[in-house]
Amino acid sequence: MPLLTTENQHGVNQPVAWVHLHHILHNFRIAQSLAPQSKVMAVIKADGYGHGAQPIANILEEADNLAVARVHEAITLRQAGCNKPIVILEGFLGVLEYNLCLQHNLVPVVHCVEQLELLVDLEGNQQQRASFTSMPVWIKLDSGMHRLGFDEKQLSQSVSKLNQLNIVGVMSHMANADNQLHPLNEIQLNHFNSMLRNFAENTEQALANSAATMQLQMSHLQWIRPGIMLYGSSGSAGGPSGSLMKDGQQLLPGMTLSAPVISTRQIRAGEEIGYGSIWRAEVDCRVAVVGLGYGDGYPREMPQGTPVLVNGQRRRLVGRVSMDLLYVLLAADDQVEPGHHIQFWGNDLPIDEIAEHAGTIAYTLMTGLTGRVKRIYQN
Repeated sequence: MPLLTTENQHGVNQPVAWVHLHHILHNFRIAQSLAPQSKVMAVIKADGYGHGAQPIANILEEADNLAVARVHEAITLRQAGCNKPIVILEGFLGVLEYNLCLQHNLVPVVHCVEQLELLVDLEGNQQQRASFTSMPVWIKLDSGMHRLGFDEKQLSQSVSKLNQLNIVGVMSHMANADNQLHPLNEIQLNHFNSMLRNFAENTEQALANSAATMQLQMSHLQWIRPGIMLYGSSGSAGGPSGSLMKDGQQLLPGMTLSAPVISTRQIRAGEEIGYGSIWRAEVDCRVAVVGLGYGDGYPREMPQGTPVLVNGQRRRLVGRVSMDLLYVLLAADDQVEPGHHIQFWGNDLPIDEIAEHAGTIAYTLMTGLTGRVKRIYQN
């Protein structure tokens, strides 16, 4: 399917996220190649970071596990026919979600004392059932990020209860892996290793998120847990997507966002446009009014001067982004008419670069796209 042509969306006033499934698979294989001795837990939470969890689950047949944040995300995948092992990174919150994990064969992460006590009580009440099998779980340790996980004291006080569980692995999370030289990286790794003395010697371990997979080989261990890199972003604020990896491999964008031109306007020198009249034409010019705005997830805070692509050439935003519309300043020779699509990130326009203009990171742009944006999947 051609990417951005007049024909395939002409006459339809709707932004489109073209999801490049082949790029996502390519990026997954880069993660594999960076940690060839490790299993891969592919993170597809938040609806595959806005790309669509179900289609991505379908193409990641080579993943050893999939991971989502919440139980309901996993159930949606199960109902769509996904049979791969799914890890719930935030675990279950109460009895209802515990039962759903059992029912749908999900593997929760146990990350706090309250969760552990609930699990031990629930399983203790079922031990007499002949068909009972302990639920497999991951244990999360707080190695220094102080978000989720057992700290050293909680862990030492919980060893007897932990020993009653069917533990398949132990994980933690790096707080500064996008900065290869950050001193906390080594501190976290050492702390994580010291806490492992509370578990059986052959317990599998997972520490590396996307940034650690790309930059911290010492953190790869038995499992890596790539997320944002699968979708073509470096994950760091202002970091370049498409970064060169091992053997010259390069991450490719998981998504190209485009939207149709609704109208073109001739603006005279001295005239102002849009809410707040924040941009004034210095000379006579032409602008495209495009059907994309913060109601679609393109941030209102996106500043003037943010680049876009018009027929493959860089142009820039002017005026203020509104709920449904925004302005693009055209060059005199741009061949643009209503129905033509303008690109806002993706091929030749890295999402990390656009995120830097907005003072944010690619995660927020990807996951912020609303249901008004049509997803079209390309293999």
